[in-house]
Parts: sequence; structure tokens; C-alpha cells
Amino acid sequence: MCGEVLRDTRGLIRHVYSIHQESKGKCDHCQMPFSRLEQLNQHMWDKCPALLKLQT
Repeated sequence: MCGEVLRDTRGLIRHVYSIHQESKGKCDHCQMPFSRLEQLNQHMWDKCPALLKLQT
């Protein structure tokens, strides 16, 4: 986890897919793989505990 604080969903998605593009469709925080961008986005906002604190 890079620790960068992002203000909104769009910023998070842009950050994940530009700076963390080497993850190749995996969650940067728990390494769960996803075949579609929408699934990864959903996971990051609903399930990944490492990112829950960004939603407050």
C-alpha cells in the first residue's frame, strides 16, 4: 500500500491504473485477481479492508 490519500472514487481509479499499473488487474492491497476493471473497482470500495478508511 502506498499510503496516498485520495479524495474520491475517480481519483482512486485513476491512481490505481496509472501509478499501480504493474499490478495487472490485481488488488494492490490484498492481491486478489480480477478479470474486469468494474470488478476491481467494486472490490476496492466494498471489500478491501485496506481501503475502507478512504471512504470516510
